[in-house]
Amino acid sequence: MNLQLKPHAMVENRHAGSFRLDILQGLKSIPKRLSSKYFYDKEGDRIFQEIMAMPEYYLTQCELDIFKNKTADLANLIIPENEPFDLIELGAGDAMKSTFLLRYLVEKKTDFTYMPIDISGNILSILNEKLTRELPDLKTVTLEGEYFEMLQKAASLSDRKKVILFLGSNIGNMNIEEAENFLYDLNQNLASGDKLLIGFDLKKNPHTILNAYNDKNGITAAFNLNLLSRINRELGADFDPQQFQHYQTYDPVSGACRSFLVSLQDQTIRIGEDRISFEENELIDMEVSQKFSTEKIEELREKSDFKRVGEIKDSKNWFVDTVWEVKKEIRSPTYLSDYTDSAILIKSFNLLNQREQKHKNQSNSVTKTQAHDSKHSNIRFSKTIRRYPETFRRNMCPSGNRGLCCTAHCRCKSSEMAPRPHHLVF
Repeated sequence: MNLQLKPHAMVENRHAGSFRLDILQGLKSIPKRLSSKYFYDKEGDRIFQEIMAMPEYYLTQCELDIFKNKTADLANLIIPENEPFDLIELGAGDAMKSTFLLRYLVEKKTDFTYMPIDISGNILSILNEKLTRELPDLKTVTLEGEYFEMLQKAASLSDRKKVILFLGSNIGNMNIEEAENFLYDLNQNLASGDKLLIGFDLKKNPHTILNAYNDKNGITAAFNLNLLSRINRELGADFDPQQFQHYQTYDPVSGACRSFLVSLQDQTIRIGEDRISFEENELIDMEVSQKFSTEKIEELREKSDFKRVGEIKDSKNWFVDTVWEVKKEIRSPTYLSDYTDSAILIKSFNLLNQREQKHKNQSNSVTKTQAHDSKHSNIRFSKTIRRYPETFRRNMCPSGNRGLCCTAHCRCKSSEMAPRPHHLVF
């Protein structure tokens, strides 16, 4: 069974406004910057396939070594015991590496559904056709959009355990602070017992790293410059890519490998009614590809509240796929302090804006609050939730129930309370 949700045209229309906004904000910032997530239009997908085939680009071959030659070891680390599960891949692309794992699981008659998430509808369409042809017995649901939005969609489709794949050192496309926040938020979007398989590109000879991102044939340069062409195509801009030059750096101390575009002259770019001025030699910050030490990986795991399950390295010890598990404290609280001290609660307010307006007179204080633990026991308290902004996040579960959940999704069903503990309804 293959199901493709959110057809490309619908998502493309939906994100056109945010694409324009992000581009303009980035180019008006100091220093100028563009988000690498927008590299992947149809042409960008094609160029990236060329990058992965380059001999200098070791990342693909290193992680492919793990998935191709150590498939059973990977499967043993991630499969929940005697439970069906959803295998969700963030930034799936063409799933070249994960296909080895998918084939292994299908051959073992494992009960799972594969849910690839990608911002590129084009690559998801190609992937869907490929999997239908090569693995007809695989149950697939493709999800086009942003990671967390699609994770919530996946949670609403199934209450099975989740196993998340975040491969190719995609975590390296964030700076360290962004990576810490992303992993913490990812943890909070999962339930206890869910697992994460995440790839990290390890620090190694600086020349090896720099050559992977600064190839002699200029394929990586074309990949970066294509974003300017995409802005021209989709936003009616007038960039001349020939007036920009790709520049790559690597700092072996911090592990940051950074891509820039350099303006070769004073120039003004038009994007609709907006004008963006460049001075000669001015930079656009395009992408970071962070490399990690084992100590930094362990630090990220601890800060994001995951439990270490195991890891597998490639034959050169250049790349590692590590498996972490979500472990959240489950207890039946009696006092408000039990909630504010618990690590299972989420720390920020960012959802329920519309429902908060509807229940405006209830937003400042809660006088009657029911808490359903695993035995559906009730407690009451009268405290102002807004006194605890570091701990609580207002949240709407996928079913539409208004509540504070101990995870970013409680996997509620619309007709009943979820069998998840500590769902607070007000």
